[in-house]
Amino acid sequence: MSKPMSTTVETALQQEEVSTRMLLEIYLKVTDIPSITLTTVSDYFSVENGFLVFRFVANDTQDLIIPVTCTDESFIGKRYVNAEIERGSIDTSTDGQVEKTSVKMSNKLQEWAAIFASLGNIMNNRRCVVYEYFPDFPSEPPINVFEGVINGVRMTASQFEWELTRSVVDFDAESPNMTYDVSCQWKFRDFHCRYTGTLTKCDKTLARCIQMNNVLRFGGHPSVPREMVIK
Repeated sequence: MSKPMSTTVETALQQEEVSTRMLLEIYLKVTDIPSITLTTVSDYFSVENGFLVFRFVANDTQDLIIPVTCTDESFIGKRYVNAEIERGSIDTSTDGQVEKTSVKMSNKLQEWAAIFASLGNIMNNRRCVVYEYFPDFPSEPPINVFEGVINGVRMTASQFEWELTRSVVDFDAESPNMTYDVSCQWKFRDFHCRYTGTLTKCDKTLARCIQMNNVLRFGGHPSVPREMVIK
């Protein structure tokens, strides 16, 4: 979970005195890509909790290493490969339930382009995160701009393009009612839960979520003494 930006960065952004770099992370399952193909891109990903994490930075310099002074430890020492990346505006569906944006990326990186061109269909419904990083403030963590799943992968002679979509509805319901309960609302291992460990069962309790080390994704409301329906 991203930390809020400091007042210093907010002020600098308002005065247009701060530069930013867009960071892009794409999560594919280890089983998505044949092992023989992985050897050609071994320098471009890390293996984390059963996922191949490809990280790219939109800038004009060499590969970027997030500074060790960055306060968000999840980014320390992560390698981001230089690429030409553009992000579109963030739009909301007419019913207000889905947000989406577009991402365009140059296909000049031949090894990555080969995977994208031949196995692009596996990227649908895979997680992708867009961050903003502030080189002028190396102690500030990157800000999560958009996190969603990949859809509509397209390729041209010079670039790849896809849509990122995310649901802005917290609970599945057939009516406008929203139910709050002490138990977790998410389906085990779904987009909201995102548990990727080895355990195979969840009883939707807070205690079980703590045991799974996934409490930051817990979808329940422990302070609610009994089920409450808001109409």
